[in-house]
Amino acid sequence: MSEQIMLAIKSNSSLVKRKVDETLPANGIRTEFMRDRDRILYSEPFRRLAGKTQVYSVGNSDHMRTRLTHTLEVSQIARTIAAALNLNCDLTEAIALGHDIGHTPFGHVGERTLHSIMTPHSGHYIEGCPFDTQPMLYEDQYGFKHNLHGVKVAYSSGLNLTNYTLYGIQAHSKLKYAKEHDDFFELGFYKKYQEQLHTPLGNDAWSLEAYVVAMADEIAQRHHDLEDAILGKIITQNEVNSILEDYFEILPQELSNPLDSKTYIKKLSSFIVNYLVEQLIESSKKKILEFQNGRDEGECQKLLSENITFSELSHLISYDNNFREREKKFSAEINTRVLSSYDIQVSDAKGAYIVKKLFKALYGTPQQLPDNSIISYLLRTGRYSKKGGIAYLNEMRHQRGIGYIRKEFDVYYSRINQNDNILLMRVICDHIAGMTDRYAIKTYRNLYGMLYD
Repeated sequence: MSEQIMLAIKSNSSLVKRKVDETLPANGIRTEFMRDRDRILYSEPFRRLAGKTQVYSVGNSDHMRTRLTHTLEVSQIARTIAAALNLNCDLTEAIALGHDIGHTPFGHVGERTLHSIMTPHSGHYIEGCPFDTQPMLYEDQYGFKHNLHGVKVAYSSGLNLTNYTLYGIQAHSKLKYAKEHDDFFELGFYKKYQEQLHTPLGNDAWSLEAYVVAMADEIAQRHHDLEDAILGKIITQNEVNSILEDYFEILPQELSNPLDSKTYIKKLSSFIVNYLVEQLIESSKKKILEFQNGRDEGECQKLLSENITFSELSHLISYDNNFREREKKFSAEINTRVLSSYDIQVSDAKGAYIVKKLFKALYGTPQQLPDNSIISYLLRTGRYSKKGGIAYLNEMRHQRGIGYIRKEFDVYYSRINQNDNILLMRVICDHIAGMTDRYAIKTYRNLYGMLYD
């Protein structure tokens, strides 16, 4: 059996495509995936990650993680793993930098709140929600999930990323909510974007690089959740040491001695990241080589043209069975102690409250939407397609001013038309999803005239 992993995606592969064909200068410097990386890095959705919650609300402390610092850590961890497994580091970095561009303010509670609003419920928070009148009629409009939304953000932001980067952004997190949850519905709205995640041959644009990022995301969360919890005085050094011994049956000597918080945190993070990365690389290398089954490079590249199931792909980039169970229990313990703590629960409740109140205000009086959301609504109606779409509206804006465009919205939007209401809900959902924590709080204050600390 060859000891060389030969399943890296090559940037010049005929399987790589963009939604819109581009004529780009062949300067021999940047690959297609390097272009993806740079487009994400210089984009507005990426910059806004600096103002979005990871676990603790932005502003609690200058040293707590934001969604941006988390993303940078995921990128570093993912590149280390990809290099060790002889995978494409440029693709890995592009996926890692873009994996959370669809995330909401206030972390996962913001995501779950938007999903709840965008699905039917008895006694819906939004009074008169159109989903509740004929719920089976609008299944193709349901749901919100940050990884699927990331694909939409990449598309609507004009990034024109490759199919492999888009697939990786979507695949870094589960594609559905758990069925046992009350708000389980198929995420019908995002099905329209799935074609962008295929190769020219029609199969999924899957890659091992995508699943490396998914695991790097988990590893980053393990260490920085503990770091932030120690800084937030939610958990003590002794408690952390006890958890390590219970689930990993190991405690490095440098962690067992009393240390000041900064020194302990530094050594703890170094240990957790190195330990989990080493375990993952060792296990994944064995599994990938077994999957290649003695194939040469050409035969391995042909595998990329086949549809491989999610379960098989995620199995290839994973810990061995014994360690996976231990890490799973370790993760559950961290979630219980940290994410279920009083401080986090209070912070989450505030975030959910603000998202709900913003949505209710904007749905009740949509004229409060900003100009770009009004334009987005008008474009999505399809009324301006024959007139030139965004070019026509931009020309009207230049000639007559934004007031004319907003007047168009007043003319065309009808509260008694359920399709108009559903479109409005999606526009509001997208608008709130793009907010930073600070902008969401500022908007809340502007709309309700109250301070919120």
